[in-house]
Amino acid sequence: MDKLRTLIREMMLLENLFGAPLLAEEVGLRDRIIQAMDKLPKSGTGAVTLTALRPMIGGTRDEQDNELKQMQRDGLLVLYRQDNPRALKPADHEAAMDVGGFPRHLVIMDTK
Repeated sequence: MDKLRTLIREMMLLENLFGAPLLAEEVGLRDRIIQAMDKLPKSGTGAVTLTALRPMIGGTRDEQDNELKQMQRDGLLVLYRQDNPRALKPADHEAAMDVGGFPRHLVIMDTK
């Protein structure tokens, strides 16, 4: 999967250089998640909030949840719970997803 992420990142750099997509087909949800994770500012732990991620990746809520869970099963990212409830705003609760009966508010992905 590291090779896939590297290839996607290199293609994005070329697209920025030439100003046009290299692939004629629509970018899939997984690729949009990877691209958004590369662009979004991260906390000191490397986490991105689902509140920030969701509007950038498109798709329905169910599609997003299913793809994020699949990416976690594939070892591409980890969905975490925000341990400090005081840090959560109503939008964070709304954006959270349920994994194993617990809310997940944060996404961490190695984008190196």
